Amino acid sequence: ELKEETKKIKGAEGLGKYISIDSTEIKTYARGKKEPKETADPDADWGVKEKREKRGDGTIYKTIKKWFGYKLHLLVDASYEIPLGYKVTRASRSDVRQALPLLEELEEEHPGLKVEYLLGDKSYDDGKLIKRLWERYGIKGIIELRDMIRDEDDGKVWEGKKIADNI
Repeated sequence: ELKEETKKIKGAEGLGKYISIDSTEIKTYARGKKEPKETADPDADWGVKEKREKRGDGTIYKTIKKWFGYKLHLLVDASYEIPLGYKVTRASRSDVRQALPLLEELEEEHPGLKVEYLLGDKSYDDGKLIKRLWERYGIKGIIELRDMIRDEDDGKVWEGKKIADNI
């Protein structure tokens, strides 16, 4: 159904120019055990998401979310809010490692779609991914930076400019 719905609006102006990528958890009703053989759903496993935030007083706190199940990875047209691709994996699978397979599938399913920008959160902040996006697909990655840069000279440089300058 997803492919058919996307094909119906394929001629929409700007479809696919801005795509967003993200994932969300899918909890299973099976009880999670350390050993997969001991659970009713041996394909599921444990997922963890950590989030750091600032309080009003400037102190930082961490929220940890754990679940047993799967992860849904989505590519969505950011302008039209239409799903363009998806993949379901075990909960522990890395978000960033699903980006290129999803883009490859998008290219196969919708060969005429011209993607210019990929929007993603911190879980997609990976130099190799950003480089492959540009070199293979000509896509500019607009990815939220992880809090790993220690000073302003640590930012990634791309064609002589910081990545954000290329947008």
